[in-house]
Amino acid sequence: MWRDKLTQSKHLKAVLLAYKDESTITKIHAFMIKANLSTHRNSVGRIIASYARINDIASARKAFDELPQRGVDAFNVMIIACSRKESPFEVLGLYNQMIK
Repeated sequence: MWRDKLTQSKHLKAVLLAYKDESTITKIHAFMIKANLSTHRNSVGRIIASYARINDIASARKAFDELPQRGVDAFNVMIIACSRKESPFEVLGLYNQMIK
C-alpha cells in the first residue's frame, strides 16, 4: 500500500521537492530501486527532474538511461536539463531519440 502512495505523483513530488541535496535524492532513488519502484515511469521521471533541478545531470542521465520505456515526459526533462547545461548536441540526440 505504501508503494502505491509513493508512486502517486503528488506524494513523490512533495517528498522530492522537500529535499534539495544530492545525498537525500540519491537515497530516495536507491530506496525506489530496492522497493522495485524504478519501473514506474512517473516515479523515475520525478527522480530525473530532481537530479536536474540540483544540476546533477550525470545522475539524471543515468536514471533516464535505466528506464525500460521512456515517455515524452522523461525526454522533456532531459532535454531541458541538457539545454541548461548548454549541451546542444546532446539535446539534438535526445530529440532524435524521442521522435523515433
